[in-house]
Amino acid sequence: MIKVVLLDFGGVISEEGFKEGLFAIARKHSLNEEEFYLEAKELIFKIAYVEGKVTEEDYFTELKNIFKIQDDTETLKNEILSRFELRDEVIEWVIKLRANGFKTGILSDQTNWLCELNEKEPFFVFFDYIFNSYSLGKTKRDPSLFGDIVMQLGVKAEELLFVDDDPDNIKRAKSFGIHTILYSDYEDFNKKMRFFSEIGD
Repeated sequence: MIKVVLLDFGGVISEEGFKEGLFAIARKHSLNEEEFYLEAKELIFKIAYVEGKVTEEDYFTELKNIFKIQDDTETLKNEILSRFELRDEVIEWVIKLRANGFKTGILSDQTNWLCELNEKEPFFVFFDYIFNSYSLGKTKRDPSLFGDIVMQLGVKAEELLFVDDDPDNIKRAKSFGIHTILYSDYEDFNKKMRFFSEIGD
C-alpha cells in the first residue's frame, strides 16, 4: 500500500528547464545543442554544484571557459530558469493525492534554483516534503540516497512511489524495493498514478 509519493522536479513537476535552457544557449552561440547539454549536465555534477559544494558563479564561470561564452552569469541563468514551467496537470494530481490521504514530496537533483523558482511561483505548498540534492549534499546518482530517504520518511520501501523521467534514477530506486513510474508523457503518468493510488477521475 502506497503512503508517500515523491516526484522529480524538472521533467515531471515542471518542464525540463535545465535542458531546454541549455539548448537555447547553445543555439545562441552556434554550438551543437546535444553536445553542449551533455557537457553542461556532467559539469554540474563534476564540480558538485548540484550538491551545494560550489556556487552558481563557479559553475557558469567554468562553463563559459570551456565553451568560450561571453554572456554574464545572470543572462545564462535566466535562459534556464525561465523555462521551468509548472505542469498544472501534475500539480492537480499532487493536490488530489493529498486530499486522499497520501503524503507527497519533491525529490530532485537541483541547486539553489529550486528555492528561487518557488519564491517566484510558490509550489512547495503542495508538498509535505522537499528533498533537494543541493541541501542534502547527495544526488540521485548515489544509490544510498534512496535508502536515506526511506529512513527519513519512516516508511517501508514498498510504501513509497517515486516518479522520475531519468531511467537510471528509476533503476536505482527500484533496487531498494521502491515502486516507480518512469515519466514519459502525461497520459502514461495519469494511467499509472490511477493504478498505484486507486484514485479515479
